[in-house]
Amino acid sequence: MVMALDRTRVARASRPARRGVYRLGKLGVRVAWLLAVTLCSCSDDLEYRRGPALSAATPADVPDRTPESQATSVGSHAAFPSEFGPYVDPPQGAEHYVYVLYPDGDSIAVIKAGGGGLATLRTGIHPSYLKVVPGTDDAVVLNTGSDEASLVRIDAEGELGASNVSVIPGANYLVIAPDGRHAIAYFDAARLPSGEPFGDFQSVSLLDLSGSKLRGVTVSVGFKPRAVFFQGDNQRAFVVTEAAISIIELDAMVDGGGGVAPSVGLSLQATVPEDVRVSVGQSGEYALLHDAGSSQLLLLTLADGSLQALEVADYFRVNEAGEPDVNGKLLANAHISGVALTEDGKFAVAAVSAQDAVVRIPIPEGFADPTLGRVARTSTLSAGRVAVVPNSDLVIAYPSSDQQSVEKAAVVDFSSDTPVARDYALRKGVRSVWISPKGTVACIIHSKADGSPYEEGLTLDAQIDRSQGYTLLRPDLEDVQKLQLTVARPKAIAATPGDEYLFIIFNMPSADVREIQRVDVNSLGVDVPLVLDSLPTAVGALGATQTIFVNQDHPDGRITFIDWPEGETTTVTGFELNSRIRN
Repeated sequence: MVMALDRTRVARASRPARRGVYRLGKLGVRVAWLLAVTLCSCSDDLEYRRGPALSAATPADVPDRTPESQATSVGSHAAFPSEFGPYVDPPQGAEHYVYVLYPDGDSIAVIKAGGGGLATLRTGIHPSYLKVVPGTDDAVVLNTGSDEASLVRIDAEGELGASNVSVIPGANYLVIAPDGRHAIAYFDAARLPSGEPFGDFQSVSLLDLSGSKLRGVTVSVGFKPRAVFFQGDNQRAFVVTEAAISIIELDAMVDGGGGVAPSVGLSLQATVPEDVRVSVGQSGEYALLHDAGSSQLLLLTLADGSLQALEVADYFRVNEAGEPDVNGKLLANAHISGVALTEDGKFAVAAVSAQDAVVRIPIPEGFADPTLGRVARTSTLSAGRVAVVPNSDLVIAYPSSDQQSVEKAAVVDFSSDTPVARDYALRKGVRSVWISPKGTVACIIHSKADGSPYEEGLTLDAQIDRSQGYTLLRPDLEDVQKLQLTVARPKAIAATPGDEYLFIIFNMPSADVREIQRVDVNSLGVDVPLVLDSLPTAVGALGATQTIFVNQDHPDGRITFIDWPEGETTTVTGFELNSRIRN
Protein backbone atom coordinates (compact mmCIF):
# COMPACT_ATOMS: atom_id res chain seq x y z
CA MET A 1 0.00 0.00 0.00
CA VAL A 2 1.28 3.48 -0.84
CA MET A 3 0.95 5.98 1.98
CA ALA A 4 0.05 9.61 1.36
CA LEU A 5 3.01 11.97 1.60
CA ASP A 6 2.66 15.26 3.44
CA ARG A 7 4.53 18.46 2.75
CA THR A 8 7.39 19.42 5.00
CA ARG A 9 9.83 22.24 5.39
CA VAL A 10 13.08 21.84 3.46
CA ALA A 11 16.18 23.86 4.38
CA ARG A 12 17.37 25.74 1.29
CA ALA A 13 20.99 26.77 1.02
CA SER A 14 23.78 26.74 -1.53
CA ARG A 15 25.88 24.64 0.85
CA PRO A 16 24.88 21.88 3.31
CA ALA A 17 22.38 23.17 5.83
CA ARG A 18 23.69 24.18 9.24
CA ARG A 19 20.21 23.82 10.64
CA GLY A 20 17.29 22.02 9.07
CA VAL A 21 13.91 21.21 10.56
CA TYR A 22 11.66 18.33 9.55
CA ARG A 23 8.77 16.53 11.17
CA LEU A 24 8.52 12.80 11.70
CA GLY A 25 4.74 12.34 11.63
CA LYS A 26 2.97 9.80 13.82
CA LEU A 27 0.41 8.75 11.24
CA GLY A 28 2.12 9.47 7.97
CA VAL A 29 5.52 9.97 6.44
CA ARG A 30 6.62 13.57 6.09
CA VAL A 31 9.16 14.15 3.36
CA ALA A 32 9.78 16.80 0.72
CA TRP A 33 6.74 17.76 -1.37
CA LEU A 34 8.81 17.36 -4.52
CA LEU A 35 9.43 13.76 -3.51
CA ALA A 36 5.70 13.07 -3.54
CA VAL A 37 5.60 13.94 -7.24
CA THR A 38 8.65 11.80 -7.93
CA LEU A 39 7.30 8.77 -6.08
CA CYS A 40 3.96 8.85 -7.82
CA SER A 41 5.69 8.07 -11.12
CA CYS A 42 7.82 5.22 -9.73
CA SER A 43 6.81 1.59 -10.05
CA ASP A 44 8.69 0.71 -6.82
CA ASP A 45 7.79 3.68 -4.67
CA LEU A 46 7.80 4.32 -0.94
CA GLU A 47 5.62 1.61 0.48
CA TYR A 48 4.78 -0.05 3.76
CA ARG A 49 4.23 -3.75 3.36
CA ARG A 50 3.10 -6.04 6.16
CA GLY A 51 4.90 -9.37 5.94
CA PRO A 52 4.49 -12.79 7.51
CA ALA A 53 5.52 -13.57 11.04
CA LEU A 54 8.57 -15.69 11.70
CA SER A 55 7.47 -19.20 12.54
CA ALA A 56 9.20 -22.08 14.25
CA ALA A 57 10.37 -24.85 11.95
CA THR A 58 13.09 -27.44 11.67
CA PRO A 59 16.16 -27.01 9.44
CA ALA A 60 14.68 -29.66 7.16
CA ASP A 61 12.07 -27.12 6.08
CA VAL A 62 14.78 -24.94 4.53
CA PRO A 63 15.57 -25.88 0.93
CA ASP A 64 19.15 -26.89 0.20
CA ARG A 65 21.32 -24.53 -1.83
CA THR A 66 24.83 -24.98 -3.11
CA PRO A 67 27.03 -22.82 -0.87
CA GLU A 68 29.74 -20.61 -2.28
CA SER A 69 33.35 -20.68 -1.15
CA GLN A 70 34.44 -18.69 1.86
CA ALA A 71 34.42 -15.14 0.58
CA THR A 72 33.51 -12.83 3.44
CA SER A 73 35.69 -13.01 6.49
CA VAL A 74 34.21 -12.68 9.95
CA GLY A 75 36.17 -10.47 12.29
CA SER A 76 37.39 -11.05 15.80
CA HIS A 77 35.27 -11.11 18.96
CA ALA A 78 32.12 -9.02 18.59
CA ALA A 79 33.25 -7.62 15.24
CA PHE A 80 31.92 -8.29 11.76
CA PRO A 81 32.92 -6.83 8.40
CA SER A 82 30.72 -4.07 7.06
CA GLU A 83 29.00 -4.34 3.70
CA PHE A 84 29.64 -0.63 3.48
CA GLY A 85 33.43 -1.02 3.71
CA PRO A 86 35.77 0.85 6.04
CA TYR A 87 34.77 4.30 4.76
CA VAL A 88 31.01 4.43 5.43
CA ASP A 89 29.22 3.34 8.60
CA PRO A 90 26.25 0.97 8.21
CA PRO A 91 22.79 2.07 9.42
CA GLN A 92 22.58 2.63 13.18
CA GLY A 93 19.66 2.05 15.53
CA ALA A 94 18.79 4.58 18.24
CA GLU A 95 16.00 4.24 20.82
CA HIS A 96 13.09 4.69 18.37
CA TYR A 97 14.70 5.47 15.01
CA VAL A 98 17.12 4.12 12.40
CA TYR A 99 19.74 6.41 10.87
CA VAL A 100 20.96 5.71 7.33
CA LEU A 101 23.86 7.56 5.67
CA TYR A 102 23.78 8.64 2.01
CA PRO A 103 27.24 10.15 1.33
CA ASP A 104 26.62 10.77 -2.38
CA GLY A 105 23.45 12.68 -1.53
CA ASP A 106 25.09 14.67 1.32
CA SER A 107 22.22 13.55 3.52
CA ILE A 108 20.93 11.09 6.08
CA ALA A 109 17.57 9.35 6.34
CA VAL A 110 15.81 8.92 9.69
CA ILE A 111 13.12 6.24 9.90
CA LYS A 112 10.86 5.54 12.87
CA ALA A 113 10.47 2.05 14.31
CA GLY A 114 7.94 0.08 12.31
CA GLY A 115 8.06 2.62 9.50
CA GLY A 116 5.77 5.13 11.25
CA GLY A 117 7.67 8.19 10.02
CA LEU A 118 10.55 9.21 7.78
CA ALA A 119 12.57 12.29 6.95
CA THR A 120 15.86 13.17 5.29
CA LEU A 121 18.31 15.86 6.31
CA ARG A 122 21.33 17.30 4.52
CA THR A 123 24.03 17.40 7.18
CA GLY A 124 27.17 18.23 5.20
CA ILE A 125 29.26 17.07 2.29
CA HIS A 126 29.69 13.29 2.17
CA PRO A 127 28.41 12.16 5.58
CA SER A 128 30.38 8.94 6.15
CA TYR A 129 30.40 8.09 9.85
CA LEU A 130 27.54 8.11 12.32
CA LYS A 131 27.31 7.15 15.97
CA VAL A 132 24.15 7.19 18.07
CA VAL A 133 24.40 8.98 21.42
CA PRO A 134 23.90 6.20 24.00
CA GLY A 135 20.41 5.97 25.47
CA THR A 136 18.94 8.66 23.20
CA ASP A 137 17.59 9.25 19.70
CA ASP A 138 20.39 11.74 19.00
CA ALA A 139 23.25 11.01 16.63
CA VAL A 140 26.59 12.53 15.65
CA VAL A 141 27.49 12.53 11.95
CA LEU A 142 30.99 13.04 10.56
CA ASN A 143 30.85 14.74 7.16
CA THR A 144 34.21 13.86 5.59
CA GLY A 145 33.75 16.01 2.49
CA SER A 146 33.31 19.26 4.43
CA ASP A 147 35.33 18.43 7.60
CA GLU A 148 32.27 19.00 9.77
CA ALA A 149 30.45 17.16 12.51
CA SER A 150 26.67 17.35 12.90
CA LEU A 151 24.67 16.75 16.06
CA VAL A 152 21.25 15.50 14.94
CA ARG A 153 18.37 15.61 17.41
CA ILE A 154 14.70 14.66 17.39
CA ASP A 155 12.58 16.45 19.97
CA ALA A 156 9.37 15.37 21.70
CA GLU A 157 7.30 16.89 18.88
CA GLY A 158 9.11 14.83 16.27
CA GLU A 159 11.14 17.78 14.99
CA LEU A 160 14.44 16.77 13.37
CA GLY A 161 17.29 19.28 13.35
CA ALA A 162 21.07 19.50 13.28
CA SER A 163 23.83 21.85 14.38
CA ASN A 164 27.31 21.71 12.80
CA VAL A 165 30.87 22.53 13.81
CA SER A 166 34.14 22.22 11.95
CA VAL A 167 36.49 19.35 12.79
CA ILE A 168 40.16 18.73 12.04
CA PRO A 169 41.09 18.19 8.38
CA GLY A 170 40.71 14.59 7.26
CA ALA A 171 38.82 13.39 10.35
CA ASN A 172 37.56 9.91 9.47
CA TYR A 173 36.63 8.25 12.74
CA LEU A 174 34.29 9.06 15.58
CA VAL A 175 33.83 7.78 19.15
CA ILE A 176 31.26 8.87 21.76
CA ALA A 177 31.66 8.72 25.54
CA PRO A 178 29.33 6.23 27.27
CA ASP A 179 27.47 9.04 29.07
CA GLY A 180 26.83 10.81 25.75
CA ARG A 181 28.26 14.18 26.81
CA HIS A 182 31.38 14.20 24.63
CA ALA A 183 32.66 12.76 21.38
CA ILE A 184 36.08 12.71 19.73
CA ALA A 185 36.70 12.85 15.99
CA TYR A 186 40.14 12.11 14.63
CA PHE A 187 42.13 11.07 11.57
CA ASP A 188 42.97 7.36 11.59
CA ALA A 189 45.66 6.70 9.00
CA ALA A 190 44.72 3.02 8.86
CA ARG A 191 41.32 4.01 7.42
CA LEU A 192 42.68 6.27 4.70
CA PRO A 193 41.50 5.24 1.22
CA SER A 194 44.31 4.62 -1.21
CA GLY A 195 45.38 7.76 -3.04
CA GLU A 196 43.59 10.16 -0.69
CA PRO A 197 45.45 13.07 1.01
CA PHE A 198 46.51 12.73 4.63
CA GLY A 199 44.57 14.34 7.46
CA ASP A 200 45.84 15.95 10.66
CA PHE A 201 48.21 13.43 12.25
CA GLN A 202 48.52 15.16 15.61
CA SER A 203 45.19 16.70 16.62
CA VAL A 204 41.70 15.54 17.51
CA SER A 205 38.39 17.37 17.64
CA LEU A 206 36.72 17.24 21.05
CA LEU A 207 32.95 17.69 20.69
CA ASP A 208 30.65 18.85 23.48
CA LEU A 209 27.21 17.28 23.03
CA SER A 210 25.69 18.48 26.28
CA GLY A 211 24.30 21.85 25.16
CA SER A 212 21.51 22.89 22.84
CA LYS A 213 24.03 23.21 20.02
CA LEU A 214 27.13 21.26 19.15
CA ARG A 215 30.44 22.76 20.26
CA GLY A 216 33.92 21.68 19.23
CA VAL A 217 37.52 22.43 20.18
CA THR A 218 40.86 21.26 18.80
CA VAL A 219 43.22 19.32 21.05
CA SER A 220 46.83 18.52 20.15
CA VAL A 221 47.83 14.92 20.94
CA GLY A 222 50.68 12.55 20.16
CA PHE A 223 51.54 11.52 16.61
CA LYS A 224 49.14 9.30 14.65
CA PRO A 225 46.10 8.56 16.87
CA ARG A 226 44.83 4.99 16.58
CA ALA A 227 42.35 4.38 19.44
CA VAL A 228 40.36 6.25 22.11
CA PHE A 229 39.27 5.04 25.56
CA PHE A 230 37.06 6.80 28.10
CA GLN A 231 37.44 6.69 31.86
CA GLY A 232 34.62 4.93 33.71
CA ASP A 233 33.33 8.21 35.18
CA ASN A 234 33.53 9.89 31.73
CA GLN A 235 35.78 12.64 33.05
CA ARG A 236 38.81 11.86 30.88
CA ALA A 237 39.63 10.41 27.46
CA PHE A 238 42.80 8.56 26.54
CA VAL A 239 44.05 8.83 22.96
CA VAL A 240 46.45 6.04 22.06
CA THR A 241 48.98 7.31 19.52
CA GLU A 242 52.03 5.80 17.85
CA ALA A 243 54.33 6.20 20.84
CA ALA A 244 52.26 7.68 23.67
CA ILE A 245 48.89 7.99 25.38
CA SER A 246 47.49 11.52 25.42
CA ILE A 247 45.17 12.30 28.33
CA ILE A 248 42.28 14.74 27.80
CA GLU A 249 40.41 16.28 30.73
CA LEU A 250 37.11 16.58 28.88
CA ASP A 251 35.24 19.40 30.64
CA ALA A 252 38.36 21.45 31.32
CA MET A 253 39.52 21.21 27.72
CA VAL A 254 36.11 22.27 26.37
CA ASP A 255 35.88 25.18 28.83
CA GLY A 256 39.40 26.25 27.93
CA GLY A 257 38.73 26.28 24.22
CA GLY A 258 41.09 23.42 23.44
CA GLY A 259 44.82 23.09 23.97
CA VAL A 260 47.58 20.53 24.27
CA ALA A 261 46.87 17.23 26.02
CA PRO A 262 49.69 15.90 28.21
CA SER A 263 51.08 12.57 27.02
CA VAL A 264 52.60 9.54 28.70
CA GLY A 265 55.19 7.76 26.56
CA LEU A 266 54.99 4.07 25.71
CA SER A 267 58.58 3.46 26.85
CA LEU A 268 59.10 0.17 25.07
CA GLN A 269 62.50 -0.94 23.85
CA ALA A 270 63.13 -2.80 20.60
CA THR A 271 59.47 -2.91 19.61
CA VAL A 272 57.48 -1.77 16.62
CA PRO A 273 54.69 0.53 17.90
CA GLU A 274 52.07 -0.86 15.51
CA ASP A 275 52.64 -4.33 16.97
CA VAL A 276 51.90 -3.21 20.52
CA ARG A 277 48.35 -3.77 21.72
CA VAL A 278 47.26 -1.05 24.16
CA SER A 279 44.15 -1.01 26.36
CA VAL A 280 43.22 1.54 29.04
CA GLY A 281 41.17 0.40 32.04
CA GLN A 282 38.05 2.19 33.24
CA SER A 283 39.81 3.45 36.35
CA GLY A 284 41.99 5.65 34.15
CA GLU A 285 45.01 4.74 36.25
CA TYR A 286 46.64 2.05 34.14
CA ALA A 287 47.19 0.91 30.56
CA LEU A 288 47.90 -2.69 29.59
CA LEU A 289 50.48 -3.24 26.85
CA HIS A 290 51.46 -6.38 24.98
CA ASP A 291 54.03 -6.68 22.22
CA ALA A 292 53.03 -9.30 19.63
CA GLY A 293 55.02 -12.49 20.03
CA SER A 294 56.17 -11.64 23.54
CA SER A 295 55.61 -13.55 26.79
CA GLN A 296 55.50 -10.31 28.77
CA LEU A 297 52.64 -8.06 29.81
CA LEU A 298 53.45 -4.46 30.64
CA LEU A 299 51.48 -2.23 32.99
CA LEU A 300 51.83 1.50 32.40
CA THR A 301 50.93 3.79 35.31
CA LEU A 302 49.44 6.86 33.65
CA ALA A 303 50.10 9.17 36.60
CA ASP A 304 53.89 8.93 36.36
CA GLY A 305 54.67 6.93 33.23
CA SER A 306 56.28 4.06 35.11
CA LEU A 307 56.24 0.55 33.63
CA GLN A 308 55.99 -2.80 35.36
CA ALA A 309 56.70 -6.01 33.47
CA LEU A 310 55.14 -9.37 34.20
CA GLU A 311 56.81 -12.43 32.72
CA VAL A 312 53.92 -14.77 31.99
CA ALA A 313 56.40 -17.56 31.22
CA ASP A 314 57.19 -17.74 34.95
CA TYR A 315 53.77 -19.30 35.54
CA PHE A 316 54.89 -22.32 33.53
CA ARG A 317 58.30 -23.07 35.01
CA VAL A 318 58.85 -26.18 37.11
CA ASN A 319 61.70 -27.55 39.21
CA GLU A 320 63.18 -31.03 38.97
CA ALA A 321 60.27 -32.39 41.00
CA GLY A 322 57.81 -30.99 38.49
CA GLU A 323 56.52 -28.36 40.93
CA PRO A 324 55.85 -24.71 39.97
CA ASP A 325 59.02 -22.69 40.38
CA VAL A 326 59.72 -19.29 38.81
CA ASN A 327 63.42 -20.17 38.74
CA GLY A 328 62.79 -23.57 37.17
CA LYS A 329 62.89 -24.82 33.62
CA LEU A 330 60.36 -23.73 30.99
CA LEU A 331 59.25 -26.91 29.27
CA ALA A 332 57.69 -25.12 26.26
CA ASN A 333 57.43 -21.55 25.00
CA ALA A 334 55.01 -19.23 26.72
CA HIS A 335 54.35 -16.54 24.14
CA ILE A 336 51.01 -14.82 24.70
CA SER A 337 48.72 -15.70 21.80
CA GLY A 338 45.74 -13.62 22.92
CA VAL A 339 45.14 -10.89 25.48
CA ALA A 340 42.12 -9.03 26.83
CA LEU A 341 41.18 -6.61 29.57
CA THR A 342 38.08 -7.27 31.66
CA GLU A 343 35.18 -4.85 31.30
CA ASP A 344 35.99 -3.02 34.54
CA GLY A 345 39.73 -3.01 33.81
CA LYS A 346 40.55 -4.86 37.03
CA PHE A 347 42.10 -7.92 35.40
CA ALA A 348 44.34 -8.77 32.47
CA VAL A 349 43.57 -12.07 30.74
CA ALA A 350 46.16 -13.82 28.59
CA ALA A 351 45.94 -16.97 26.47
CA VAL A 352 49.12 -19.02 26.18
CA SER A 353 48.48 -21.45 23.35
CA ALA A 354 51.62 -23.57 23.70
CA GLN A 355 50.77 -24.18 27.35
CA ASP A 356 47.05 -24.79 26.73
CA ALA A 357 46.37 -22.24 29.47
CA VAL A 358 44.61 -19.02 30.36
CA VAL A 359 46.06 -16.66 32.96
CA ARG A 360 44.20 -13.92 34.80
CA ILE A 361 46.23 -11.25 36.62
CA PRO A 362 44.72 -8.61 38.96
CA ILE A 363 45.61 -5.00 38.13
CA PRO A 364 47.85 -3.60 39.56
CA GLU A 365 48.49 -6.06 42.42
CA GLY A 366 49.40 -9.00 40.18
CA PHE A 367 52.26 -7.10 38.58
CA ALA A 368 53.89 -6.42 41.95
CA ASP A 369 53.14 -9.92 43.28
CA PRO A 370 52.91 -12.50 40.45
CA THR A 371 51.64 -15.16 42.86
CA LEU A 372 48.25 -13.42 42.76
CA GLY A 373 47.78 -14.53 39.15
CA ARG A 374 45.60 -17.55 38.46
CA VAL A 375 46.23 -20.19 35.80
CA ALA A 376 43.60 -22.48 34.23
CA ARG A 377 44.55 -25.36 31.95
CA THR A 378 42.33 -26.13 28.96
CA SER A 379 42.19 -28.94 26.43
CA THR A 380 44.88 -29.09 23.77
CA LEU A 381 44.99 -26.07 21.43
CA SER A 382 41.78 -24.55 22.74
CA ALA A 383 43.43 -21.53 24.41
CA GLY A 384 44.80 -19.48 21.54
CA ARG A 385 42.50 -16.46 21.92
CA VAL A 386 40.30 -15.14 24.71
CA ALA A 387 36.99 -13.27 24.92
CA VAL A 388 35.79 -11.89 28.25
CA VAL A 389 32.13 -12.57 29.09
CA PRO A 390 30.52 -9.29 30.32
CA ASN A 391 29.11 -9.08 33.84
CA SER A 392 30.87 -12.24 35.01
CA ASP A 393 34.14 -13.92 35.97
CA LEU A 394 33.95 -16.08 32.84
CA VAL A 395 36.34 -16.13 29.90
CA ILE A 396 35.86 -18.00 26.62
CA ALA A 397 39.07 -19.47 25.21
CA TYR A 398 39.24 -20.68 21.62
CA PRO A 399 41.90 -21.69 19.05
CA SER A 400 44.32 -19.26 17.43
CA SER A 401 43.58 -17.86 13.99
CA ASP A 402 46.11 -20.27 12.45
CA GLN A 403 44.34 -23.25 14.07
CA GLN A 404 40.87 -22.78 12.60
CA SER A 405 40.46 -26.51 12.03
CA VAL A 406 40.67 -27.22 15.79
CA GLU A 407 37.18 -28.17 16.97
CA LYS A 408 37.43 -27.05 20.60
CA ALA A 409 36.65 -24.19 22.96
CA ALA A 410 36.63 -23.69 26.72
CA VAL A 411 34.80 -21.58 29.29
CA VAL A 412 37.04 -20.66 32.21
CA ASP A 413 35.48 -19.66 35.53
CA PHE A 414 37.76 -17.39 37.58
CA SER A 415 35.26 -16.76 40.39
CA SER A 416 37.32 -18.80 42.89
CA ASP A 417 41.00 -19.09 43.79
CA THR A 418 41.09 -22.35 41.87
CA PRO A 419 39.79 -21.54 38.39
CA VAL A 420 37.90 -24.22 36.51
CA ALA A 421 38.04 -24.74 32.74
CA ARG A 422 35.03 -26.40 31.13
CA ASP A 423 36.14 -27.84 27.81
CA TYR A 424 33.73 -28.07 24.88
CA ALA A 425 34.15 -30.57 22.06
CA LEU A 426 32.74 -28.82 18.99
CA ARG A 427 31.77 -30.36 15.66
CA LYS A 428 33.51 -27.72 13.54
CA GLY A 429 36.57 -25.47 13.62
CA VAL A 430 36.40 -21.99 15.15
CA ARG A 431 36.74 -18.82 13.13
CA SER A 432 35.65 -16.23 15.71
CA VAL A 433 33.48 -15.69 18.79
CA TRP A 434 30.69 -13.16 19.30
CA ILE A 435 29.26 -12.57 22.80
CA SER A 436 25.95 -10.83 23.50
CA PRO A 437 26.17 -7.47 25.34
CA LYS A 438 24.88 -8.90 28.61
CA GLY A 439 26.99 -12.03 28.32
CA THR A 440 24.02 -14.42 28.24
CA VAL A 441 24.99 -16.27 25.07
CA ALA A 442 28.00 -16.71 22.82
CA CYS A 443 27.88 -17.40 19.11
CA ILE A 444 30.88 -19.35 17.83
CA ILE A 445 31.30 -18.69 14.11
CA HIS A 446 32.75 -21.77 12.46
CA SER A 447 35.30 -22.22 9.72
CA LYS A 448 34.43 -24.27 6.63
CA ALA A 449 36.42 -27.01 4.95
CA ASP A 450 36.87 -26.81 1.17
CA GLY A 451 34.36 -28.55 -1.05
CA SER A 452 30.61 -28.98 -1.28
CA PRO A 453 28.76 -30.69 1.57
CA TYR A 454 26.40 -32.21 -1.03
CA GLU A 455 29.02 -34.32 -2.76
CA GLU A 456 27.99 -37.97 -2.94
CA GLY A 457 29.64 -40.49 -0.66
CA LEU A 458 30.60 -38.10 2.16
CA THR A 459 30.38 -39.14 5.78
CA LEU A 460 28.25 -37.07 8.15
CA ASP A 461 31.36 -35.52 9.72
CA ALA A 462 32.67 -34.52 6.29
CA GLN A 463 29.32 -32.94 5.40
CA ILE A 464 29.38 -30.94 8.62
CA ASP A 465 32.98 -29.83 8.07
CA ARG A 466 32.15 -28.59 4.56
CA SER A 467 29.06 -26.67 5.70
CA GLN A 468 28.84 -23.16 7.08
CA GLY A 469 27.46 -22.81 10.58
CA TYR A 470 27.65 -21.53 14.12
CA THR A 471 27.35 -22.94 17.63
CA LEU A 472 25.28 -21.29 20.34
CA LEU A 473 26.84 -21.60 23.78
CA ARG A 474 25.50 -20.52 27.17
CA PRO A 475 28.63 -19.62 29.21
CA ASP A 476 26.74 -19.77 32.52
CA LEU A 477 25.32 -23.26 31.91
CA GLU A 478 27.62 -26.26 31.86
CA ASP A 479 27.78 -28.22 28.59
CA VAL A 480 24.95 -26.25 26.94
CA GLN A 481 25.70 -25.83 23.25
CA LYS A 482 23.84 -26.15 19.96
CA LEU A 483 25.27 -26.50 16.45
CA GLN A 484 23.33 -24.78 13.68
CA LEU A 485 24.38 -25.48 10.08
CA THR A 486 23.64 -22.71 7.58
CA VAL A 487 23.88 -22.11 3.85
CA ALA A 488 26.05 -19.00 4.25
CA ARG A 489 28.31 -17.58 6.92
CA PRO A 490 26.66 -15.13 9.35
CA LYS A 491 26.98 -11.59 8.06
CA ALA A 492 26.11 -9.78 11.30
CA ILE A 493 24.40 -10.42 14.64
CA ALA A 494 22.19 -8.23 16.84
CA ALA A 495 20.86 -8.96 20.32
CA THR A 496 17.69 -7.52 21.81
CA PRO A 497 18.33 -5.20 24.80
CA GLY A 498 17.63 -7.90 27.37
CA ASP A 499 19.41 -10.68 25.43
CA GLU A 500 16.04 -12.40 24.90
CA TYR A 501 16.69 -13.01 21.20
CA LEU A 502 19.50 -12.94 18.65
CA PHE A 503 18.91 -11.96 15.04
CA ILE A 504 21.47 -13.19 12.51
CA ILE A 505 21.58 -12.09 8.87
CA PHE A 506 22.98 -14.06 5.92
CA ASN A 507 23.99 -12.51 2.62
CA MET A 508 25.35 -14.59 -0.28
CA PRO A 509 24.50 -13.13 -3.72
CA SER A 510 25.90 -16.07 -5.72
CA ALA A 511 23.46 -18.50 -4.08
CA ASP A 512 20.63 -15.97 -3.66
CA VAL A 513 20.81 -16.22 0.12
CA ARG A 514 19.08 -13.21 1.74
CA GLU A 515 17.84 -14.39 5.11
CA ILE A 516 17.54 -13.57 8.78
CA GLN A 517 17.26 -16.06 11.64
CA ARG A 518 15.75 -15.46 15.06
CA VAL A 519 17.30 -17.32 18.01
CA ASP A 520 15.48 -17.73 21.33
CA VAL A 521 18.33 -17.32 23.83
CA ASN A 522 16.46 -19.10 26.63
CA SER A 523 15.81 -22.31 24.70
CA LEU A 524 18.47 -21.86 21.98
CA GLY A 525 15.65 -22.54 19.52
CA VAL A 526 16.27 -21.30 15.98
CA ASP A 527 13.35 -20.29 13.77
CA VAL A 528 13.24 -21.14 10.09
CA PRO A 529 15.01 -18.28 8.26
CA LEU A 530 12.86 -15.40 7.07
CA VAL A 531 13.65 -14.87 3.38
CA LEU A 532 13.96 -11.16 2.59
CA ASP A 533 13.17 -9.39 -0.66
CA SER A 534 16.77 -8.22 -1.08
CA LEU A 535 20.22 -8.81 0.38
CA PRO A 536 20.53 -7.82 4.07
CA THR A 537 23.51 -5.61 4.88
CA ALA A 538 23.05 -4.56 8.53
CA VAL A 539 20.93 -5.47 11.54
CA GLY A 540 20.32 -3.77 14.89
CA ALA A 541 17.89 -3.26 17.75
CA LEU A 542 15.95 -0.10 18.57
CA GLY A 543 16.51 0.14 22.31
CA ALA A 544 13.20 1.58 23.53
CA THR A 545 11.00 -0.56 21.28
CA GLN A 546 10.58 -4.26 20.72
CA THR A 547 11.85 -3.80 17.20
CA ILE A 548 14.75 -5.09 15.12
CA PHE A 549 15.69 -3.39 11.86
CA VAL A 550 17.30 -5.06 8.85
CA ASN A 551 18.82 -2.78 6.23
CA GLN A 552 18.87 -4.22 2.71
CA ASP A 553 20.69 -3.57 -0.53
CA HIS A 554 18.09 -1.84 -2.70
CA PRO A 555 18.51 1.02 -5.21
CA ASP A 556 15.79 3.08 -3.56
CA GLY A 557 16.47 2.10 0.06
CA ARG A 558 14.79 -0.73 1.94
CA ILE A 559 14.49 -1.58 5.65
CA THR A 560 12.49 -4.38 7.23
CA PHE A 561 11.30 -3.94 10.82
CA ILE A 562 10.67 -7.04 12.94
CA ASP A 563 8.58 -7.09 16.09
CA TRP A 564 10.80 -9.47 18.04
CA PRO A 565 8.30 -11.11 20.43
CA GLU A 566 5.84 -12.00 17.67
CA GLY A 567 8.13 -11.96 14.65
CA GLU A 568 5.76 -9.82 12.56
CA THR A 569 7.48 -7.79 9.85
CA THR A 570 6.96 -4.45 8.12
CA THR A 571 9.06 -3.37 5.13
CA VAL A 572 9.69 0.22 4.06
CA THR A 573 10.97 0.84 0.53
CA GLY A 574 11.82 4.05 -1.29
CA PHE A 575 13.38 6.35 1.29
CA GLU A 576 16.68 6.70 -0.57
CA LEU A 577 14.90 8.57 -3.34
CA ASN A 578 14.65 11.57 -1.05
CA SER A 579 18.44 11.71 -0.73
CA ARG A 580 18.63 12.47 -4.44
CA ILE A 581 16.56 15.65 -4.18
CA ARG A 582 18.72 18.77 -4.46
CA ASN A 583 17.71 22.03 -2.80
